[in-house]
Formats: sequence, structure tokens, C-alpha cells
Amino acid sequence: MDLISRYDKTELKLKQWRLKETSDSIITEWYQPNISPEIFEVLLSGELDIDENNIDKTLNYLIAADILWLHQLLDFLQIYLIKNHSTWIKENFIKVFHIMQLHPTTFKKLQQFCKVIISADPKVLFDSPHFSTLTEEAFIFLLNKDYLQIEESFLWNKIIQWGIDQNQLSPNMSSWCLEDFSNMRMTLSKFIPLVKFENISYEDFNDKVRPYKLLFP
Repeated sequence: MDLISRYDKTELKLKQWRLKETSDSIITEWYQPNISPEIFEVLLSGELDIDENNIDKTLNYLIAADILWLHQLLDFLQIYLIKNHSTWIKENFIKVFHIMQLHPTTFKKLQQFCKVIISADPKVLFDSPHFSTLTEEAFIFLLNKDYLQIEESFLWNKIIQWGIDQNQLSPNMSSWCLEDFSNMRMTLSKFIPLVKFENISYEDFNDKVRPYKLLFP
């Protein structure tokens, strides 16, 4: 597929070039650690062969298109992923979301699509086998969004689960020592203020929140 030939190659960021001094001369080389030589070579060739079975590679093209300011390619790849691999995006929501977090101002189409996904079905996030890999920054970002429609008691359980995973603790709280509680308190210090405890029923509060009273300041 001939995509790059339609773009002005001067869009490449000149700041990615640097001087390299050798024993007898100074040469200029292109430097961008986030783009592999293979991906860069394909983009320069103007022939982008999208492999339907290698979505990770397509994501690498997307990241490279952003870094190199290839705006038309950036839009094309986002639309391609949304139209052809929506199921994969749902199954790998956390991975895609982390990539979007690193490119917050450019992956607008993917951001909007992911917003629609998580608004309709928050379980793509909370029931993901990769839930524990969600970064603190990404988790807090999501909790601050009003489109995340879930019960507060469910959210509390997931915050506790995430904290347990980060500290590699047993789900059985009775086995925790004081140091474990201290580590959990530190891990969840930014999350607890985000929980609307007033929206948790009396029964759920007693069953799910009160047992963790040592986590509160």
C-alpha cells in the first residue's frame, strides 16, 4: 500500500538528527530510540504493508507516525484499527490505553473510541487479565472521568485488588503484617480520596470497607 509517498517527507522532525564524531570526521545520524530501524526504513520507503495478524506492528507504525509528524498516516492508522480490529482493542484495552497516555494530544480518534468502549462496558478494564499492569497514573486518570459508570463498592473492591497486586500480597488480609498495611496505605493514598464512600450502602461499607480501616489516614 503506497501511503507515505503522498506525504511531504520534510515533515520528519529535523531535531531527531544529531552529530556523531568519529576518529577522522564528524557525521550526521538520525536518532530516535522509540522507532526501530525496520519501522523507519518502511516509512521512508513509502510502501506500508499492514499485516492483519500483527497488530503490535501496526501500533508501532502508529507511534512512529506520531513521532515523525506524519499526520495523515496517523489518522489513517487510527481509523484502520478502529474499523478492523475493534475486538482486539477491547481484549487489549489496557495496552492500548497506556499507549494513548503517552500520546495524549494526537491519538484523538482512538481516545474517543476507547471512551465509548469503557462507557458501555467497564469490564473490559476491570475484568481484564492485565488489570494489575494498569499504571497508577492511568488508573487515577480513569477514576477522574465521569463516563466510568460503575458502583462505588465495585470500584472499591477493584482498587483494593489493584493495590494487593502491586504489593504482591495475599488476598487474605488476615495474613498481612503491619508493614503490609503500611505499604498498602502508601500505594492507595491517592486513590482513597477519589472513592465516593457516601454512595456505598451501609451493608457494603461494613462488609467491604470497614475491614480495611488501617488503610485510612
